Amino acid sequence: MNDMLKIDRGIEYDESFYRTIKQIHRQGDYDFAKDNLGVFSSMVKLDYPFKCLELFIDYGFDLKEHEAYLSYVHSKEQMKFFLDHGIDPNIFIIDVVKDSKYGYET
Repeated sequence: MNDMLKIDRGIEYDESFYRTIKQIHRQGDYDFAKDNLGVFSSMVKLDYPFKCLELFIDYGFDLKEHEAYLSYVHSKEQMKFFLDHGIDPNIFIIDVVKDSKYGYET
């Protein structure tokens, strides 16, 4: 993993993280389509802005191949974001809403 993409749980998001993602993509030294589930999951869990998540998707991260992060979804806005970006609602409802620790209303 590119050291620039390490997410520190004690540090809140700022605009520099968004710029860092763009810079790493320009440099071409990071495979956004593969080895980034941990980073993406952390961004979901820590409620990073959707524009950061969208960069990962734009740069090749396939939501349908990596559904482990769905257990971190904790808001209706996040839920809508993932449904809008192609997650199968049946998988989402079964795997996230039904068994969620966040107490969603099904």
